[in-house]
Amino acid sequence: MSILYEVLLQYIRHEVTHLIDLLNLSRCNVIQLEFVFKLFVFIVFVFILMYNLQKINGGYDMYVWLGIDVDCQLQEIKEKAIRIEEQLKFGNSNFTLPLHISLKMSFSIDNSVFDEVVADMDDFFNQLKGFTIEIEQLQCLDNICWIKMKQNLLLNDIHDRLNALLKDKYGVPLHEYDCDYLFHTTLFMDSDVEKVTHAYNLVKDVDIPQSLVANRFVIGTSVSGKLGTFSIYKLYLK
Repeated sequence: MSILYEVLLQYIRHEVTHLIDLLNLSRCNVIQLEFVFKLFVFIVFVFILMYNLQKINGGYDMYVWLGIDVDCQLQEIKEKAIRIEEQLKFGNSNFTLPLHISLKMSFSIDNSVFDEVVADMDDFFNQLKGFTIEIEQLQCLDNICWIKMKQNLLLNDIHDRLNALLKDKYGVPLHEYDCDYLFHTTLFMDSDVEKVTHAYNLVKDVDIPQSLVANRFVIGTSVSGKLGTFSIYKLYLK
């Protein structure tokens, strides 16, 4: 690595000298310019070093989420909920992802196996067909307001098979919520229980459909796993 740094530094010195000749810079400007170039080389060197350390240590954690995109089927209540979220000044938004039904709790894996996990999800989701999910009710429970789904044997089977695959092949442990999973679509979540209750009271009279069609399966990813940091990585249409 030190050899690489010296090679980069020598190259920059050569380029600086050439630039000085072209621009006829003063000695003060020359010193400033060379300092900037050295700083740039040092930053590049640090990034290369970090990359190689990650390879040696097996990489870094990637957070993965699996779900069903139902956003287009819940537009009326979503638009109302976004206005309420802004009005009540929630700290974190639940609308950075499309409205969805999670198929299991999000989990972390080593980034070195991420492509392999995605390939397994390709096989898994490509075998599924679209199906219907019945809505039970809009519900407020302490610090969360969600649309709760009725018990569904197919959803339970998908959840259990995903947990088994990820645990057996990649050592992903079961989250405590995975042991008695409640399928839902979250509208509001915050540490301020009163704020969530207030939001629920403002949105509870909005009409929602009696059922949803599960035909858009998605993989989401995040580097931190925190609320609001996930983005859609891949979509499977049925």
